[in-house]
Amino acid sequence: MADRCSANEFGPMEARELGKRVAPYTTTTLPNPQGTKIGIVGYLTPDTMFISSPPECVSITKETEAVRTAIASLKAEGVKIIIALGHSGYAMDQQLAAEVQDLDLVIGGHSHTFLWDTALQGPVPGMTDGGKATTAMGSYPTVVRSTSDPSVSVPVFQAFWGSRFMGAIDLTFDSEGKLLSFIPRQVILGDNGNNSQATTQFADDPIANGIIDMLSPALDAFRLEVIGKSAVFADGSTAEIRNNETALGNMICDSLLWYMQNRTNFGRVDFCGINAGSIRGSLNMGNVTVGDVLTILPFNNVIAVLRMTGRQLYLMAENSVSRWGTQSAEFLQIGRFHLIFDDTIPPQCGVGMPLQCSGNVTTVSRVMRLYDNSTGDLIPNDNSKNFSLLTNDFLAEGNDGFVIFEEAGVLLATGPAFEDAFREYIASFGEAGVSAQREERIVNCNQTPGSRFCI
Repeated sequence: MADRCSANEFGPMEARELGKRVAPYTTTTLPNPQGTKIGIVGYLTPDTMFISSPPECVSITKETEAVRTAIASLKAEGVKIIIALGHSGYAMDQQLAAEVQDLDLVIGGHSHTFLWDTALQGPVPGMTDGGKATTAMGSYPTVVRSTSDPSVSVPVFQAFWGSRFMGAIDLTFDSEGKLLSFIPRQVILGDNGNNSQATTQFADDPIANGIIDMLSPALDAFRLEVIGKSAVFADGSTAEIRNNETALGNMICDSLLWYMQNRTNFGRVDFCGINAGSIRGSLNMGNVTVGDVLTILPFNNVIAVLRMTGRQLYLMAENSVSRWGTQSAEFLQIGRFHLIFDDTIPPQCGVGMPLQCSGNVTTVSRVMRLYDNSTGDLIPNDNSKNFSLLTNDFLAEGNDGFVIFEEAGVLLATGPAFEDAFREYIASFGEAGVSAQREERIVNCNQTPGSRFCI
């Protein structure tokens, strides 16, 4: 990280304090006779600037640049074995392995990528992802050839997510720090992992169990309270919720709009748009508990309502689909309008692009049309009409690349909590159970050219 206000002694205190705590790399010494030093270089996706709330005056250096700079310093200290450890996603992990010299291995995260080598490790044991079988996106490790020296192979590791696996590797280096071999030894954590049906590999810690036993009754009474039923399974997996219109996204937006209209004095809101990154689980068919709701919506987001022109809505939509297909958090789940786009057309603006989707952008390209679902009317791509948009407080502050929200009028800054609205909406369906389906709210004309919105 780099503090853009380092020359300003009156820069924000949070940025200065963060700078004291974050180092580009660290070293550790192995307990062998040679006292071999290992360097561990950290890296972080620059998207953190949009998907989190870092202090003002903090910037995040691009991964390849940051890792190269740290490696140069480590080599100057005589370190020969260098590991990159970061949180930028599987694609960037592989890019670092290919493009950065003197890197011995990469251990990544962020994309929750499941890696498994069936030839070496056999079939995946049990269910590993929310009760569903998991498909490997590559081998564990994924071996990447260096672009500067094809004779060099750099292994890339990820250990999925949610404590389902423990990543483990046996590494052998020679005296010069050259990686000779790597043997994967992943451990399925079994019942310690969410919904895994694998055999538990580790005995529970008795002290931790004692604390859990003491706290569990009160927590379970709250967490296991049944608040309603669901008549459908609504998929909230990352691959679905961040790439497509989903029944769950529709259901959540509908619940928020319903709550504002029926449980508050605010009244009807025209549209809803919430980032897929705020949704972190699926809704199973059957009884729905408080714990289920909090698993799906874990961030304590509250409703915000903005006043936006048609032009601003188009810029919002362009940002939403600017990185379509990469499972990006800014992809919106929407309500009461249709978003029609074509992913073959390069976006005019968006997250990580030189041009952000702000009022300075005069046109959009990837977004073709927006329609008002209530009237069927085309939403004009101009400033002739105002609309109300329900979103969350995180996006309303301009995060996830939605800088256009900072230019919108604020009708409600801090409204009801998402989880409260979702709970009441589910409960309102009684024994019949809540239900939702896809309704062509989001249409990619490249994928569905026969859609009524694309013809």
